[in-house]
Amino acid sequence: MPPGVRTFEDDLGVVEKPNVKAGDVIYFMDGAQTHGARSWRADHARRAILIKFASRTTTRQGASISSLDPTTYWDDNIVDGMTAEQRAVMFGPASAPRTRECYLDIDASGTVFVPESS
Repeated sequence: MPPGVRTFEDDLGVVEKPNVKAGDVIYFMDGAQTHGARSWRADHARRAILIKFASRTTTRQGASISSLDPTTYWDDNIVDGMTAEQRAVMFGPASAPRTRECYLDIDASGTVFVPESS
């Protein structure tokens, strides 16, 4: 990122400040642009929900396979005690995950489960 953009001294005509109201939602397309926020200086708290989705069929394979495990992203106190099904949705994305524990299935009654390895 050019230094002038980072410090707000020169936005190069590429910085947008959306005009939003409380309750508005802004969606960012990951990888489509850089996004960020200035330091929060208001007396009241700022709230944000950050959700990232990446299809398991689109990213990470090869050497990055080591970044799949939930403990890479989450503290042990969060991961410990999760059911197999909860852990399955916490894995990082991968096109070839090489592990069965990050797959989910659903039975005829609608129960979600991690299929056993065959």
